[in-house]
Amino acid sequence: MCLLLLNLIGRSQAKPKFHTPLSYEIAGKRADSILSKMSIEEKAQLISGDNSFYIRGFKKCGIPELYLSDATQGVHIRKELSNQMEKSTAFPCPLALSATWNPQLAQKYASSIGEECRAGNVAVLLGPGMNIYRVSQCGRNFEYFGEDPFLAARMIENYVVGIQSTGTLATLKHFVSNDERTLHEIYLPAFKAGIDAGAMSVMTSYNQLNGEWCGQNSYVINELLQNDLGFQSYYKEVKSGTVFVKYH
Repeated sequence: MCLLLLNLIGRSQAKPKFHTPLSYEIAGKRADSILSKMSIEEKAQLISGDNSFYIRGFKKCGIPELYLSDATQGVHIRKELSNQMEKSTAFPCPLALSATWNPQLAQKYASSIGEECRAGNVAVLLGPGMNIYRVSQCGRNFEYFGEDPFLAARMIENYVVGIQSTGTLATLKHFVSNDERTLHEIYLPAFKAGIDAGAMSVMTSYNQLNGEWCGQNSYVINELLQNDLGFQSYYKEVKSGTVFVKYH
């Protein structure tokens, strides 16, 4: 039955793709123009974070302050930060969403979360969390999309399109770990689907891979993320990890 459902999912729809309102080429030229007017200190401030979960704004350059908030199943409200929305919706967990076998529902689910992000001035959602459910003791399994790479990939690509259609950036996380074969057969398909669907940011995981932290790991960032998966980015440090944001 599971194989039949996966087969039907694979045949039932073309892979969704998020299209930016501005081409990456035009956006890149505009970014280059802005960066040419910034000092080295300002550029460092732009990528180093501000007030825990913000990207610093620069009025002289027309760059607004941007807020990054968790997570996959709704907007997390941090009472310690100012200008927070009073309440948000606790959506059903992504594990339950995957159990519906309904990729179109994933897109509607994510667009609803995106609408709340926009209402709460959240520019970047630090989700979807999409690590594969392989170890039952993992306390964050409820945040993820189950144990099947193909099903997770179909749900993720729809989630990305849903959230970003509202003007909120999706962040694929947490990128990533395990041996080479397991990595490509089990862990990477959902990330690849999210990137192909147009996800505009990726967050590294907190662990070491081959003895080096993933947030500064050349193999993870340069080989896997940029070369193998084709995601080009600059990076920003936030309290919850290293976030790579697409620039072209």
